[in-house]
Amino acid sequence: MVRTGQSASAVDQPEVGIPFWRRLVGGLFPLGYPAARAMGEELRRLYPEGEIRLLDIAAGSGVWGIAAAEGEPRVRVTAMDLPETLDVTREFVARHRLEAQFEYLPGNLRTVEFPRARFDAAVLGQICHSEGAEGTRHLLRRMSEALKPGGTLVIADRFPDPDRRGPVPPLLFGLNMLIMTSEGSVWTIPEYTAWLEEAGFRDVRPLRTPGPEPLLLATRAEG
Repeated sequence: MVRTGQSASAVDQPEVGIPFWRRLVGGLFPLGYPAARAMGEELRRLYPEGEIRLLDIAAGSGVWGIAAAEGEPRVRVTAMDLPETLDVTREFVARHRLEAQFEYLPGNLRTVEFPRARFDAAVLGQICHSEGAEGTRHLLRRMSEALKPGGTLVIADRFPDPDRRGPVPPLLFGLNMLIMTSEGSVWTIPEYTAWLEEAGFRDVRPLRTPGPEPLLLATRAEG
């Protein structure tokens, strides 16, 4: 990497990442579940009546949608991921007996067409750090278009302090992204806030979870 200026392995590229992610996503389920449960509780608070349509981007094991849908039949999840990874998602959904609450959108998150203004909420669960700054900004704009006005975007990621002097785990994770992805990194909450507002969101705020990192929530602006 030092000699070439290129990442050692670009697992963010589908041709490299598919075998890697098929092995990894199942093991990530218990790590993401507590924060996913907190997200589900917050969505039920924000939307106390009617159906809650949730778009889960690069769903992997489906942990975000599964935790939101458990015990809440109002939640309807669209799980988006590469076709090969969605095979794993379906297995996890079947284990939790939530097939009736899930539908699937196969494709590459960078190019797949999302329905416009269809969803009440969307979740980027540990996704942005592999997309690079410009890729993340582009994805946030696409999420704005997919959400209904007043809809909620949830971002799960590692957030270093604004001065980037800590905490150590997010900084080390950022180094891992430098090595393992084409343009990945980690970004501070103020950086995300600026990008979200640029993409048409307001009321950017952290949501504390049982895990070490908060979730970052934002509301799709009206109009």
